[in-house]
Amino acid sequence: MRRILLIALFLITAGAAQAIPLAQTTASSLNVRVEPEGYVVVSLPRHTVVGVVETQGDWTKIMYFPGSDPSPAKHGWVSTNYLQAIKPETTAPDNEVPVASSAAAN
Repeated sequence: MRRILLIALFLITAGAAQAIPLAQTTASSLNVRVEPEGYVVVSLPRHTVVGVVETQGDWTKIMYFPGSDPSPAKHGWVSTNYLQAIKPETTAPDNEVPVASSAAAN
């Protein structure tokens, strides 16, 4: 729970004057791409909490954390169909927030 609050706080403050909405991945493994329909850089597990930066058609640019330290936030594009909006106080199962794998996925 504390980790989710830390991530939520970072995402909100990273948006400067505007808060960044939060979402949770719904696919068992969601590919993050460098651009819409671009090559895959990482795959996020289900229930990963991400910040929603912008949406273009069926694609959403997200902010995600590749490790346990929230300072090296990364950006990438995912299919909007596999994101579900959440409130900052919402928690993932077992109060755990998965983090991105360092290896690229198919």
